[in-house]
Amino acid sequence: MNHVPHNPQAEKTLMDDLAFLEHKLEELKREKQELYDKLQHQHMLTSGLQTELDRIYRSKSWRWTACMRRYGEQYRRSVYGLLAHIKKLWEEMGSPCPRLVRFCRHTLLGRFWPVREHPSSYSSAPTPLEPARATADVAAVVLCAESAAHAAEALQSVLSQTMPPREILLIDATPEHSAEDTAQNYAAQNVQYLPTADSQTLHGTALERTDAGTLLFLPEKNVLHPEFIRCGMDLLKHSPGPSLCYSTQWSFGAEQKQLQTPAELSAAQAHILSEGCMVKRETLASVRAASSLPAAFEQLLSAGHRSAQSQGMCFVRTEKQQSSHGLKHAVLCIPLSGRTWAWPLTTSFLEQQTYPHDLIDLVVLDTSQNNAFGTQVKGWLSQCDYRSHTYLQEAVGEPGIADLPRAQMTDAVCDACVRIFNCLRPYCTAPVALFLEDDVVPPQDAYTRLSALLGKEVVSASGLYRHRGNRKPVAWNWDEHGFPSFPKENRGITTIGGSGFGCIATRGDVVRSFQFSSEQPFLNYDHMFFRAMVRDGPWQALLDWSCVCRHYSSTQSWV
Repeated sequence: MNHVPHNPQAEKTLMDDLAFLEHKLEELKREKQELYDKLQHQHMLTSGLQTELDRIYRSKSWRWTACMRRYGEQYRRSVYGLLAHIKKLWEEMGSPCPRLVRFCRHTLLGRFWPVREHPSSYSSAPTPLEPARATADVAAVVLCAESAAHAAEALQSVLSQTMPPREILLIDATPEHSAEDTAQNYAAQNVQYLPTADSQTLHGTALERTDAGTLLFLPEKNVLHPEFIRCGMDLLKHSPGPSLCYSTQWSFGAEQKQLQTPAELSAAQAHILSEGCMVKRETLASVRAASSLPAAFEQLLSAGHRSAQSQGMCFVRTEKQQSSHGLKHAVLCIPLSGRTWAWPLTTSFLEQQTYPHDLIDLVVLDTSQNNAFGTQVKGWLSQCDYRSHTYLQEAVGEPGIADLPRAQMTDAVCDACVRIFNCLRPYCTAPVALFLEDDVVPPQDAYTRLSALLGKEVVSASGLYRHRGNRKPVAWNWDEHGFPSFPKENRGITTIGGSGFGCIATRGDVVRSFQFSSEQPFLNYDHMFFRAMVRDGPWQALLDWSCVCRHYSSTQSWV
């Protein structure tokens, strides 16, 4: 591997990075001290309160009045019940001596048992201390897409809002409509139960069943803070203003922590809205034809609709990883060409993908020759939750070579790719080597699914992504002359002759031992790899046609 030459500029960059890290460390220390001081203050207040409570509990007056506290309410209710019976008998007798009875009840007995204006003081009607809550022009939509195990908790959090919605919809798209029992339990609270067989167009179902000016979407696994709707309406009521509103998010269940929610979302961060958000009706109606609710959110953000973060809170349930059993230690290699527009897409995928992060070593190779971009990448790596991370720099060709006209730069690009993968292969020390190109965004469960396909005879399993030009799969079979040809469109998992490395799981030991090269008639590094492994070797390569990846050319354009 060719290391970056040591020069004053590189040394200055390193010193700047060290200074930046020292600054962040000092900030973290200050925040830690502030939290510690607040904790001590709360502990002092709690200790003082506990001391006062202990004094009260030990006092004679508290012990002497224990019986009154225990039986006083029951005795008071009994007296009022007796008085009610006496009043009923008096009325049945024709209400004789009304002035005397009024004097006895109001003047004599009223000192101890005041007359009540209503027969029952235990009714559910709002009291002056608990005024009726103002209803918001909001339809709360609780979504049950795959499970309804926590639907009751989600509904209860909606019913507990300080500004309740005017209607609540429980949309059940589970295979067996398992939310029906929960809906029956909440029928008295006017929860509308809407079973549907289509889990993709839940937003369309909601638009059809309500004309509320604002819709709140909440998956059944999550719960809302009681102030969520009120805080959201404070933002959405302004015109002009944001069209979508979300809140800070905290995870609970398998882990408890505050989740990252930026002040305003980009299209790559649309998944945050899927955890719980509010959206104006006319805004959502503009993307009614979207294939799914997450796709609708992504289209809205791509179209420039503003989003805003409220002061409310949404609690996101996290489950223990059920699929980690059987998954192996893996290394994920990511070559970066310096596409600044693609980096947020990559980080969003890395934060959300489901292969256990504590089993993955990240290896990032930065070929951008851009110090500002490198600092941005290193800043994210320093805060990621992966098992480990390695940051490499390598000048493999002209800066920005990946986006130059490919027909004019074919040889240079092929040479650059060979250098990139020969630089990465020594780091493939884990049983599984995963690869991701910086302009490809796979499904969140892609690597979990693909790595499970590797076996004694399978050297690789690739997701489906397409060429930007002809839209054909970046995969091939070997024809009778030994040359690559595009495979026919198919379904499921099929055997192929080879694929690109845009989204692929491979055997780490095979990749580590292979020397990548570029030579006639196959200039591409991936053609050379699969020629040796599949065409002329004993291995099989697989393509999962259902693992559809997006191949981006800009933040708003992909195939």
